[in-house]
Order: sequence, then structure tokens, then C-alpha cells
Amino acid sequence: MQNRRGYLLLEIMIVLGLVVVAGSMAIHLTHWSLNYMSATQIADSRNAALDQCVAQLRRDVWKASEIATPDAKTLLLDAGNDPITWQFAADGLVTRTQAKQSQTWEAAAAGASITIDHATVEMTFPDTPESRGGSLALISQAKLLLTSGGKNP
Repeated sequence: MQNRRGYLLLEIMIVLGLVVVAGSMAIHLTHWSLNYMSATQIADSRNAALDQCVAQLRRDVWKASEIATPDAKTLLLDAGNDPITWQFAADGLVTRTQAKQSQTWEAAAAGASITIDHATVEMTFPDTPESRGGSLALISQAKLLLTSGGKNP
């Protein structure tokens, strides 16, 4: 019997093929992971912007004694001092203007619309591929107090 020294060409090609397949899988997995992390960061940024926007809107509505909506994308609030205007663009840009000072939140509320029912401001969000829609009701305590004549409603 002859002593074997080295490997056959077929064995080397099989090992190289396995290395290429494993490397290709590793590259695709790394690419997918990086894309997922990027999408997660974008979603977190949008959620943070929406949280900040809604927190400010809640404070404004809470103390507003007068509420009006000239259209479904504009909200006018008056708390006795400078009136506040909220505008909701279709692309999600939300702008709050008070006394010639503006504050904006990008991509915070894409497609949001506003409706009013007495002292309640309802913000409605449409369904999107990224998130489920829904609505958010904000109540003006100042308007409730004024309409109840200062008594507990």
C-alpha cells in the first residue's frame, strides 16, 4: 500500500466551496443586521420626535380656553396670551408657532389629521406599512372649566 502525502484536488475544491458558501452567508447576515439596526434607529428617532411633539401638544391643549380647526391639518389654540398654531403636513412635519417663534418636529406625524369635539382634540393617524394607525384624544381642562361655569363638571 502506498503512503498518501497531501490532498486530492477534489477534496480541496469541496473545502473551498464550503468556505465560499459560509462566507457568502456571513456577508448577507452582516448586511441584513446593519440594515435592521439602521431601520431601528430611524424608527426610534421618529418615535422620540412624536413623543416630544405630543407632549407639547398635550400641554398646549390642556390650558387652551379656545380651540379651532380651520382644516384637518391646522389647529388653533388660545390660552389667553399669544395664540398657538399647530400645522400638520402630509409628509409628517409638524410645526408649532407661538409669538413668531416656530418649533418643528420632522416625520413625527405623517398623515395625521385633527378633529375637535367640544373640549377634546382628537389626533388620528393612518395605517402605514411601518405602523398601525390609531387616534389620540387630548382634553382641554381650561375649556371644560369655562363651559361648566367654574363648577366641577
